[in-house]
Amino acid sequence: MDPIGAPTEVWDEFERNAVEAVEGIVHHAVRLLRPSGQTARIDPPPQTRREWRAARTLLDSPQTPR
Repeated sequence: MDPIGAPTEVWDEFERNAVEAVEGIVHHAVRLLRPSGQTARIDPPPQTRREWRAARTLLDSPQTPR
């Protein structure tokens, strides 16, 4: 629904729907990031070449079964 040029009521409904959609996405993304229910820890991105190489090595290594 495109609310451009529509009355305020249409904009209000559009914003409500958008907020609900984002909340749903965030809710499911959090469940994916922390399936065990524990707080997820997000590491900072690599800053040096050494950190980039180490991160790349981890990505290229075979995954262990869970």
